[in-house]
Amino acid sequence: MRIKNRLFIGLLSLFLSLDILAQDSKLEERLSKKMFKNKNDDIYALLISGTNKEDTTKMASETFNRHLISLSNFYKSLLRLDINKENIFILDEKGENDKENTKSFYPVDGISNHKNISKTLEYLSKNVKENDSFILFLTGHGKNSSIKYYNNWFLTKRIIVEKDSDVKFCMGDDYLYWNELNNYLSCLHPKVGIIVGDFCYSGLIENIFKSNFIVISSAGKNEVADGFNGETFGFYFAEALSQNSSIGKIFDYAKDKHEENYHNKRSWKRDHTPRIHSLLNPYSIKIK
Repeated sequence: MRIKNRLFIGLLSLFLSLDILAQDSKLEERLSKKMFKNKNDDIYALLISGTNKEDTTKMASETFNRHLISLSNFYKSLLRLDINKENIFILDEKGENDKENTKSFYPVDGISNHKNISKTLEYLSKNVKENDSFILFLTGHGKNSSIKYYNNWFLTKRIIVEKDSDVKFCMGDDYLYWNELNNYLSCLHPKVGIIVGDFCYSGLIENIFKSNFIVISSAGKNEVADGFNGETFGFYFAEALSQNSSIGKIFDYAKDKHEENYHNKRSWKRDHTPRIHSLLNPYSIKIK
C-alpha cells in the first residue's frame, strides 16, 4: 500500500510539474520573439490576477469571479483603445484560461509568480522607450499581517500596527511585497507609467515613488477593498478606460460609481476609499 501511495504521489508530482511547464511555455514563446514597434509612442501593459486560497473558499463565487471580470474589462478596454494586443501581457494564478468560466474573456500568458513578473518586465524594458506609456494592473487579494483582531465578550477589537512590510499582494501560495514590485519596475523608463491596484490594503503601493508614474489604489494600506455584485473599483476603472478620458477623470468616475453601487446599496460594508498619488497632474494625462 505504501509503495502504491508513493507511486501515486510521484506520478501526481510529475503531472503537476509538466502542467506548470506547459503553462509557462506560452509566455516563454512570447518573450523569445522580437517586438516590433508600430510608432514612437506605443502603449504596453501587464495585467496580473492573483488570488488567495484562504479567501476564495469563503465567498468563492464573488471574490474569485470579480477579479476575472475586472481583468477581462481592463483587457477589452485596452483593445477598444486600439492598443496592439501584442503589447499586452496577462498573468494569473492558473496560468491558463478557465474554460469553465465564461467571465474569463482574455488570453493568459502564464502563471502570476515572481519569476514570470520579473521576466516579463525585463522583456518590456527592452521595448518601452522614453516616449511610450506603460500600464500595470493588479487585481486579487491582499493581506496585512499588522492588522490583529481579538474578541472582548461580544465585541471584536481591531488593532493596526503600522508596519508596511506586513502588507502583501497574494499570488497563489506566494506573496508580492511593494518593495519587490518597486525593484521589478526599476528597469522600466516610460514617458508615463500607470499602476492600478485593486485589492485589499492596496494603498501601500503608494510607496512606489517614481516621478513619472501615477499610482492608483482601491483602498488605503489599512483598508479592506470590497465590491457589490462582483463589481469592484477596478471594474469601474476598466469600464471608463475605453472612453479615453484623462486618468484623473477615469479615477473620479470609478470612485463615484463604486461609491454609488457599493456604499449606497450594500447593507453591510467596509469603509475604504480609492486613492490616486502622483507628482504628475492626472487630469492632463490620457492613455492615448
